[in-house]
Amino acid sequence: MAHALRPEDISFVDRAPLLVRQQVEVPAPPQEVWPAFAEAGAWAEWFAAVESVQWTSPGAPGVGSTRRVTLKGLEVEERLLAFDEAERFSFTVLEASRRGFGAMVEVMTLEPTAGGTLVTYRQAVELAGIARLFAPLVKRQLSSELATGLAGLPGWVANHRVA
Repeated sequence: MAHALRPEDISFVDRAPLLVRQQVEVPAPPQEVWPAFAEAGAWAEWFAAVESVQWTSPGAPGVGSTRRVTLKGLEVEERLLAFDEAERFSFTVLEASRRGFGAMVEVMTLEPTAGGTLVTYRQAVELAGIARLFAPLVKRQLSSELATGLAGLPGWVANHRVA
């Protein structure tokens, strides 16, 4: 993990040069959707690009906790910015195994609806170096990966619902 990113706060989603946003409706209340975000091991079960997630800080997860995420072709170190049960999960990326990103913040919100939960996932990105030249391509790729990842969430929640 040799490439440090600039840590940002949640407000980065309002000022990032590149923002990707996807949503999915999950037919379950926010309390039943929350474990998909809060439990490290769950990510690899529902988000297609995620191979593994491990907490790297001691104690129960919360704001300030860190974790290592292995994705297909990339590893990142993250620090949690929000851990609001059944409402919001957010992190900033601290380091990445590959160059190309200057800063990144991801924010997931869970909103109750008549049919369950509306999950909104936003990725705020600042590209670095030559990667800036490929911003439209990177945005399409991130959007596609995010949509594919979120597509697995309703099924995961359905399989983990408490009867």
